[in-house]
Parts: sequence; structure tokens; C-alpha cells
Amino acid sequence: SRIWFRDLKIRIQRPRFGLSLKFQPKLNFFFDQNFDFALIGLIENKALKLADRIKICYGLACAVEWLHRNDVIHRDIKSANVLVDDEMNGVLCDFSLIKFQEEKEEETGKGKKAKKAAKKKNKMMNEKFDGEAVGRITQEVGTPGYTAPEIAINFTDQYTNKVDVWSLGVTFLEAFQMKLLSDDMSDADAIKHIKQVRDKLGDKPVPKLLCSMLQEDPNNRASMREVFESPIFQGHNPPAEQ
Repeated sequence: SRIWFRDLKIRIQRPRFGLSLKFQPKLNFFFDQNFDFALIGLIENKALKLADRIKICYGLACAVEWLHRNDVIHRDIKSANVLVDDEMNGVLCDFSLIKFQEEKEEETGKGKKAKKAAKKKNKMMNEKFDGEAVGRITQEVGTPGYTAPEIAINFTDQYTNKVDVWSLGVTFLEAFQMKLLSDDMSDADAIKHIKQVRDKLGDKPVPKLLCSMLQEDPNNRASMREVFESPIFQGHNPPAEQ
């Protein structure tokens, strides 16, 4: 059955702009573009074939990898922030909580220049977006259920772009299982539930990918580049290094 985006507008916010790499590593920005589907609705209605799920997840992985390669943390990846066109291309939206990550280098030469550039980017984005200032790292980011353990449990403000990998992993888990997390779960309950599900997944390609993304310790969690090494994405071209 066809699920129309307009019927799901109460579940997701219309994005100011979105990021999509489509099925090929080509960057596309769109403004107020209409989409027929929202991933959250497709999952609720169990309207995705396995091939469609893989294509959507690959497109999302491409988008997040591009963000991370450009020192941007999305900080609110979830199935409600994923739009899908009629060709099953996943489109990441809602950039209201993005953070430009400063490079961790010595305070000399390139390190100083990178830090200054990052602060300039953050200031620029603060002027463009309403709501939370994205020029500073805060603990209260993301959506309950999708928030990485280092923020939800450890309450650290020294997190990295690995928080996006966890959130994307939860979104992948929902897509591949065709089952959404309960809306009334706290972060702690959601993480406990995710760990229980993860530990029962097995060792086939999809479970291996999910397990690598859903590690509590961010140091053991896969990077976005490592996500592309999963056999489920074989045959697809990852974004070229720049």
C-alpha cells in the first residue's frame, strides 16, 4: 500500500533543507521538496522489501559519511527524520541540531586554523537556525530512544560524531526489523532493549553491521567508512575521498 507523506506530517517536521546522496555519491540539497514517503510510516505499515531497506540505508549511510567527512555531526538521526522518494532513495532531513566538530590538533599551525574555521562555521549556523545554538556541544540533543549511551547514560559533553553512528544504527535496526521502538521508552530503557535485541541478532551480514554500529563504547563503534565494508552494501559505490 502507498503511504503518502502528507498523511504523516503530524509525525515529522517539514525540513528547511535536506541532504541526500541518492543512490550514487552525488550531493543534492533540496528546499521544500515534496516526498511521497516517510521512513517511519513505511516501517509502521511494513511496506518495504529487503532490497528497498538496503537501498534506503545505503543512501542514509552515504549522507552521514559525507557530513562526518566535512566535520558535521547531525545529532538527531531517527526514522522520523528520513524521507523516502518513489525510487526508495533515503533522504536525511532536519538539520536544526547540527554541530561542526572542531579538529583535535595541537594549538599551533593547522590546528589553530581548523579551530578558528570551525568556530566561524558554528557562528554562521547559529544565525541561520532557530532553537538550540549549534555552536556549542550540549548534552540534551537528539531524541529519546536514539540517543547514544555516552550522552544518555554517561552524560558526557565530550562526544564525537560516533553519536550519529549509534543513532543511525538504531534507525537501521528499526528498518531491518520493520519495527519501531516504543515511544514511551526512556533512553536507559531503550538502550537496554537495543542491547538485548543486538545480542540475539546472530552473525549474518545485516546483524554484523548492526552490532558494529550499536556498541556502547564509542571507541569500539564502527565509523561511517567502516559501515561501507559490510557485505550488504557490496556493489554500491561509496563516496569518493576528497
